[in-house]
Amino acid sequence: MPTAIKRALWSRDKGCVFPGCPHQRFVDAHHIQHWSAGGETSLDNLLLLCTRHHRRVHEGGFSIAKDYLDRWYFRRPDGRAVPHCGYRPEDTLDDEVDTNGVMPELNPSAEGCPSAEGLPALPRIVAERGPPAYL
Repeated sequence: MPTAIKRALWSRDKGCVFPGCPHQRFVDAHHIQHWSAGGETSLDNLLLLCTRHHRRVHEGGFSIAKDYLDRWYFRRPDGRAVPHCGYRPEDTLDDEVDTNGVMPELNPSAEGCPSAEGLPALPRIVAERGPPAYL
């Protein structure tokens, strides 16, 4: 890979671009469309990934796709998008089991839950944030 592309890639990504990953060392340039399938070695087709996330993309079933704004995002093996900010520890818990390993009630009482009736609709917030952290 030409040195100019390496410098530009590092300048743009500054480390692993997988959401929530802080790694800046041991990163590799990943071809989004693999070079053997005709993918170019250009900034438009390259992302920096740490060894762990590079392996997850190649061997773990994770994939990279573009959203409706033409920005790259990651998908889990089940097809769901990885959140832009990465995962919180709470996100890794099974929804069907609480922290004690006990299944919650199937139809819990709504007692104590605020009613949505009478509340104003939440405003739709659209903010221009610039390029996402993984670009």
